[in-house]
Amino acid sequence: MGEAITMSDISPKRDKHNKVKSGNSIIMSDIHNKGEIDRIINKSYKTKYLYEYFPSGIWKNRRCFIVGGGPSLKGFDFSKLKGELVIAVNRAFEYVPNAAIMIAQDARLWGWYENGELGEEARNKFNNFKGYKSWVNCQSFPYPDDIYVINSTYERNFDWEDYNYAKGLPWCTNTGLDALCLAVCLGANPIYLLGFDCEGKDGRTANFHSGYPDYNDESIYVNNFIPNFNDFAPAIKKITKVINLNPKSKLKCFEFGDFNDIKPLKIPLITSCYTIGTKYEDEARRLEKSLIRMGLRYHFEGIPNTGDWRHNVHEKVKFIRRCLDKINEDIIQMDADCEVVRYPELFEQLNGCDIACNIMPKETYWFNNEKKEITDLTNVSVIYLKNSKKVKKMLDAWVELDSTLEDHIDDISFAKNLKQFPNMKVFKLPLSYCHIYDRPLDKSGEPVIELYQANRRLRNTVMFKEGDIIPTEQSEKKLYEKLWKEGYIPSQCAMPLAVYISKTADKKWQLLDIGCGDGSTVQTLRLMDYNCKGLDITNAGIKINNTTPIINKPLGKWFIESSITRTGLLDNIFDYTFSTDVLEHIPEDKVDDAISEIIRITKIKTFHVIALFSDIRNGIELHKTIKPISWWQKRFEVLNNKGIEVCLVDRAEFLGSYKIGTFSTL
Repeated sequence: MGEAITMSDISPKRDKHNKVKSGNSIIMSDIHNKGEIDRIINKSYKTKYLYEYFPSGIWKNRRCFIVGGGPSLKGFDFSKLKGELVIAVNRAFEYVPNAAIMIAQDARLWGWYENGELGEEARNKFNNFKGYKSWVNCQSFPYPDDIYVINSTYERNFDWEDYNYAKGLPWCTNTGLDALCLAVCLGANPIYLLGFDCEGKDGRTANFHSGYPDYNDESIYVNNFIPNFNDFAPAIKKITKVINLNPKSKLKCFEFGDFNDIKPLKIPLITSCYTIGTKYEDEARRLEKSLIRMGLRYHFEGIPNTGDWRHNVHEKVKFIRRCLDKINEDIIQMDADCEVVRYPELFEQLNGCDIACNIMPKETYWFNNEKKEITDLTNVSVIYLKNSKKVKKMLDAWVELDSTLEDHIDDISFAKNLKQFPNMKVFKLPLSYCHIYDRPLDKSGEPVIELYQANRRLRNTVMFKEGDIIPTEQSEKKLYEKLWKEGYIPSQCAMPLAVYISKTADKKWQLLDIGCGDGSTVQTLRLMDYNCKGLDITNAGIKINNTTPIINKPLGKWFIESSITRTGLLDNIFDYTFSTDVLEHIPEDKVDDAISEIIRITKIKTFHVIALFSDIRNGIELHKTIKPISWWQKRFEVLNNKGIEVCLVDRAEFLGSYKIGTFSTL
């Protein structure tokens, strides 16, 4: 394999004059100088564990390539691994930038990259690597927060039954075996080994790349690496098929194969676009990470912000059409707010069709307070398009039809346009391939691609550049961000509110906590199986339960960062909206705007607990509108043009009723 570093070789190497070799210059004083120790002591970061992003089994029955460092890879065309699931051992990722995971074991390697001892080009590749840089934490080293940690455990404590590595991989003598154990835990089958030579040169370890500042004696292969592989091989071969693609390798415990005999995968290129300078860039980053996690090829482009959400959507339509001219292959277009959570194997089976998309037989929606119904609505958040003259002609017509902006979303214009081309061969994708994250699942199974409906949260934000946001809202956001950072105390009503809502809501309803603060009400209701989200002018206060796997962390799924005066949410999107300790914070000249927005997005009922007293913090009055409940009731009566149920309660009365258990009297 050519690994020149081992976990047993941690202490600094010294020459015959007892001077520390340059290759071992990463010492604790260096870390302290970088501020790392202070950061760790102050707990300003949280260790990111790889299993939280790559849970065991995520690559079930998908083939995987592990790229070692052996000299047999000199001259190898690494571009042949594009679109494959790849784990790169140590420095191999520099040659396989599309690798999903870079895995290492020796903490010094991180130091060599940081200190530039491997060269400026290598350091740039390390810093710019888009995959998951991971270290097996054999040495309990305090890695920075851009490193994903894999714990190590004793072999006897490893669960050889289901290969779950959440508590650690079995202790290995070399990174190549770590990578193999990880691939097995991820469910990969078969697993192909590249560069696992286990043979050195001139008495020392050897690599296809430029190597390391330090090296080992060649005997480490025979005395250390190969015996460790031989020990693990019987258990591994019971679970999956491992094929060594170097028939001259000294590692003989797995069968041999030839790379040229492996048929390339035929999955189309993923395309996506995002609006430059908006929060859609964050959505695109999440999608990109998920594509990397699944080894999928992709092409992303940023498009200029027109200043209008619907016009931006039309720019996306034009982008899709351009892609078929620019990219000489079939494509799968995904909206930036998608996330691939399972391998989309159906995309390997689209031969013979022109288009593949999810088609909803009948969809009911609200627009401008009017209930509408459409049949055969396509969901173009995920859509396959064959690169053919026939499809290009259909897309030309779609671009023209959508340019009128008569339909409020591109799904509707596409559905209308598709009906004008009855000869199109359409493959109907199951709901699991474009599952809107807060909707029930159907018989098609667990989601493969999740849609996070960023338009609900972000459609109004594209009308403003950073700094162009309404000054009052911008200052309010900054104020509460500062308060949360300084230890702002969550509302005492948060838990009583969760209890009250649980007693008054139907579990089939969509719920929204307006001014959700630290998110505790939302999380409590979700634990009680209520479909609840939160909205606040800032997400700075959100605190997530540490037991929640990061891959399922709800920021961007459960929580919407927006002003209540202009949420960007669809009409009647929530059945039940509610708040506590929120409305009194709104300046009086904005109250009607806030109430109108609450009425607009609410379908059935709305409930609000309102404080009727002053609250001054650091000389700032936080309660901008201190009025009696009768005043608030009058404002809601005037603006409630839909006749939804409204309940407003004095904060003191609410807490008093909670303490004596008389919520029903409210």
